[in-house]
Amino acid sequence: MAQGNGKVAFIWQIANQLRGAYKGHDYGKVILPFVVLRRLDCALEDTKDAVLTRAAFLPADLENRDPVLNKAAGYKFHNASKFTFEKLLGDEANVATNLQAYVQGFSANVVDIVEKFDLDQTIAKLQERNLLYGIVSKFADLDLHPDEVSSSDMGDIYEELIRKFAEQSNETAGEHFTPRDAIELMVQLLFATDGDHLARPGTIVDMYDPACGTGGMLALADEHLHRMNSSARLVPHGQEWNDESYAICKSDMLIKGHDASNIAFGNTFTEDAFPAKRFDYVIANPPYGLEWDGYAKAIRKEHNELGFHGRFGPGLPTVKDGQLLFVLHMISKMKPCDAAAGRGGSRVAVVLNGSPLFSGQAGGGESEIRRWIIENDLLERPSSDSALSTSDTHGHCAAARRRRPSKFGCRPPRDACGQLTHLAHAFAPDARVDAPSGASGARWFATCRTLVRHMPHVKAVLAATGIFRPRCGDRRGRCRWR
Repeated sequence: MAQGNGKVAFIWQIANQLRGAYKGHDYGKVILPFVVLRRLDCALEDTKDAVLTRAAFLPADLENRDPVLNKAAGYKFHNASKFTFEKLLGDEANVATNLQAYVQGFSANVVDIVEKFDLDQTIAKLQERNLLYGIVSKFADLDLHPDEVSSSDMGDIYEELIRKFAEQSNETAGEHFTPRDAIELMVQLLFATDGDHLARPGTIVDMYDPACGTGGMLALADEHLHRMNSSARLVPHGQEWNDESYAICKSDMLIKGHDASNIAFGNTFTEDAFPAKRFDYVIANPPYGLEWDGYAKAIRKEHNELGFHGRFGPGLPTVKDGQLLFVLHMISKMKPCDAAAGRGGSRVAVVLNGSPLFSGQAGGGESEIRRWIIENDLLERPSSDSALSTSDTHGHCAAARRRRPSKFGCRPPRDACGQLTHLAHAFAPDARVDAPSGASGARWFATCRTLVRHMPHVKAVLAATGIFRPRCGDRRGRCRWR
């Protein structure tokens, strides 16, 4: 990331040219679209002449030119204008007009990205303040070619810039990015039990992030899978509601050769972009403390009318925090598990702060959601880890519907004594938890019941260890604990 830090410092120097003309919290709206454009410009520079040559020989009345020019460009996008960032510097008087022509020269899928930045207004304002030419000239000196800056490094650059711009707006960094170490941990937990399956030649799996941001989690998961098996392929899907983050994520997917139409724009709760799609892996760092009162009508309607046939059947959390809504949405995207054949199912990893783990009264929405997750044996491992920290303390929870469920329908005990002691201390460091080694079954259950009675939040820990197993008749109903 040392090289990435140098790029970020260079870009931040460009942003400093905006002082006086723009407020600090507006820097990102100006700088980020130019970073995206320069990244695309660098990616296309090697095949620019080939695209212009091919475009010159195409019939003027050809309606769908994009596939032909994309092939000449070597990517799933192209730019058919005569301009590049370097050529824009040749005519300072007309730099605004030429830059707009350059943007319009992109294929339709990139124009859709640029529109999210409202770039025309930014260009006009920069030109009015005599800043446009200087900004373009600085970015022309910035090398963001994929051979120079990898996709993961580019993702780090985007995330660091967004973090710095968020600081200018006095916003919480954790609302905008997830540390690389945290993502690596989540991906390792997702893939940990599927090594044999993922090692098969030509394996194809899909992954979904319902709050994908700039696509950092999807990108790192893709790289991790490629390290495990160079012939494996991950098909990323995502949805994002923030204009700038959506545009960055989609542009990065285009450069990496993925199907950018799998990155959707919209509100995940009210405009589910993949209503019938189920995924092998689901991963997310949903926004903390997201108030959903503004679109509560649609969510409550789905809860009341569809129940467990919809996404929010188990319950609804307080409108002050929608993290558990994301968890329910992610679980709804899991593939069904074929117990007889010993295959299928999905794995889910989600980063949460402490609120969804402990908030809410008994019988309330949060409590009912947690109980439903545990009683249906979806919680595999809750953990608290320093790698999951940004500016807040986070919890990490991985929910899994395993490929080969046991005859009990839940994970058998494995080093239960050690797991119980370690995890209980992680959630209740001040509590006294002395699980005896080699204890009889009766003593174990007595210990477990005591823990649940005095520390209700440890119930999730006990479920994760496999010591408490539900007797499940109706998997969605009220399972009775042994």
